[in-house]
Amino acid sequence: MNLQLLDFDCSDDADGVVCWDALAQPDPAFNPALLQEVVQVLVWAHAFDSQGPGPLENGANWDLTCRSPCCPKAKHRRWPPPALCPAPAS
Repeated sequence: MNLQLLDFDCSDDADGVVCWDALAQPDPAFNPALLQEVVQVLVWAHAFDSQGPGPLENGANWDLTCRSPCCPKAKHRRWPPPALCPAPAS
């Protein structure tokens, strides 16, 4: 995966839960390219576990939260919209 805009930081807790934080602060002209990188990461995540994101406490293997000023009113809502999420593998 060739990512130019997203920068990742990895941490884990005492229970062994690993968290990857992806950060980016591009010039607004690069927002479309940034969203494409987010899609690449989501495609990778769906390949890892096609069940898709969900609350870890409910048994999901991965979850996501995205806060992005490039998407109106996205500060505290679940993102990306379903249209950007790859369909689960059959």
